[in-house]
Amino acid sequence: MPVHFLALPTEIVVSCLLQLSLRDLVCCLETNNRTLAKLILTTPALIFRFEQAGAGVLENSAHEASRRPVFDRRAALRARVERQNTFTPSKRWRIGTKAEPDSHRVYEVVNDYFGYATSDAPLVLDNGLCHGLQLIRAGPSARMCRFGVPSTCRSPFSILSSSLDGADQQILAFQFLRLSDYSLHPLNPEPLVVLRCLRAYGVPSVCVKVSDMTLVVALAFPPDLEAVPPKLDALHVFDWTSGKSLTPPLSNAYSCLFFIHHTVLLVANPQQSSLDALFLRDDGFWTWGVSFLLPKLKDTHAIYWQTAAAGGQPNTRGQLDALRSQSLAGAGHSSSPFPRHTLDQAQFVPDTDDAMVLLHFEADVITTQEPDDAPEFLNTQTLVFIDKDMLYARFRAAYRTHLQTQPDDESPLPKVPFDAWGPRCSRWMEIPWIPHQALTSAFVGRRFVLQAEAPGPTLTPQPLKIFDFGAGPVDWARARAKLGVGAGAADLLDLENATVRLVESDFADSGLALQLPGTARGPGLVHSSFEEPIPSDLAYVEITSKELFDFDAVYLCNGDIIGGTKSAEDGTRELEIFHFG
Repeated sequence: MPVHFLALPTEIVVSCLLQLSLRDLVCCLETNNRTLAKLILTTPALIFRFEQAGAGVLENSAHEASRRPVFDRRAALRARVERQNTFTPSKRWRIGTKAEPDSHRVYEVVNDYFGYATSDAPLVLDNGLCHGLQLIRAGPSARMCRFGVPSTCRSPFSILSSSLDGADQQILAFQFLRLSDYSLHPLNPEPLVVLRCLRAYGVPSVCVKVSDMTLVVALAFPPDLEAVPPKLDALHVFDWTSGKSLTPPLSNAYSCLFFIHHTVLLVANPQQSSLDALFLRDDGFWTWGVSFLLPKLKDTHAIYWQTAAAGGQPNTRGQLDALRSQSLAGAGHSSSPFPRHTLDQAQFVPDTDDAMVLLHFEADVITTQEPDDAPEFLNTQTLVFIDKDMLYARFRAAYRTHLQTQPDDESPLPKVPFDAWGPRCSRWMEIPWIPHQALTSAFVGRRFVLQAEAPGPTLTPQPLKIFDFGAGPVDWARARAKLGVGAGAADLLDLENATVRLVESDFADSGLALQLPGTARGPGLVHSSFEEPIPSDLAYVEITSKELFDFDAVYLCNGDIIGGTKSAEDGTRELEIFHFG
């Protein structure tokens, strides 16, 4: 005899609901079942799930606090959010490194770990390679591991090494590591050779992106070496567990690419001033899909595409949630290849499913002395914060429409005008300066940290500035402003340790107003290089610390902020860590 689900004991129903994803819980609320909705909205453990989503974090199941009562865990999350929003760290400490004193090279963080270029050699290369790597755990009991091979490490789980093969050959090979014991990853026991080429071609600039089981490596060789075959400037796509190449090398001379989904990679297209989607079709082949156009540039301006880069994409970071991949034994089986016990430092970690993407490039007036001279750029910096989930939804809608109207595979890529995706999915900023390392190490989840001003010839103490696009911090700032907490204007909170500025959507009715003409709240960003203002529907908070720091570089590691500076005692690099819980 069938039993109604809600007729089961409440404890069993709640246990079942806790196994659902957050989106499934939202779907349950949309069924208009009063009994089910009341149960979801009044059960502390389920409310805690929504509070984590608002804060953009997941509870670390490996942390001892995860076994405490739900009341205590919710209180810990609220305290963490409050400390982050008011720039009030719970702990501060310093650790030393063996890095080059003047090197700011830090590689993308993995939970509480990050890689630092070491002083094994006096040179840290501009193309993304370093002569050694020190793996640091940003905790009071720092653990370190050093790799003495030239390598680039966009995530310390992954190493791309350059080695010699005979007198005139070089090999670029990829290897995954396991942080729990610093051993080779069992799913990638042998190096995956990306390219063999002549040493005379030089060492290429390297960009590595990893999402789920997909590895993308972009290589760009020095442009001043005429002997380098153009075909070597290419994009390589692999299944890193099997070593199988998923598509022939694709011609690409730039390193601006990022995932918006583990099956969709966006690649900059300078010729069309667009972001083109390379995606995995249902038949298992990667192919080009949709082209997202950027705003129209002024006739006198241009983008310096060699500076374009992206960070913050959902790289493989040892997620708490198991990964679903057809590459693993047992198709559809949920089995994470990453050890959970490497995640024992923080009680909460950023939710990679909620992460944004940061796109950066330089654009300005083109000036030339003579008609044949190469263009000279004046170097203003543009930051584009992209909500990858929203953009992925735009991709699916555009490609579905394309298949219905143009079923021929030979038809050109469908072009999505900027007005159809940009205002809803992105927030643009124009700033005078950004450090080179910021894209890979100063952006985690939906938070980005930056020094307020560019360092001068001598270090001058200056505040830190944090941009947070999380729904929780935005709602927190709105509530504070509504209650009149903190002196200042309606959108500016003056707190003890920081000033918090709330930047709302440029549309009068966020989301809905995008479909209605004449409803813009303001013109949006008036960018010096683009013809029209660039509005945005994405709200955010800007947190500026009142304390001044003499850091020469700042980073984000999990929820912690890390400031780097040269030690006054021995001249090595020293890191100060701000822990928020």
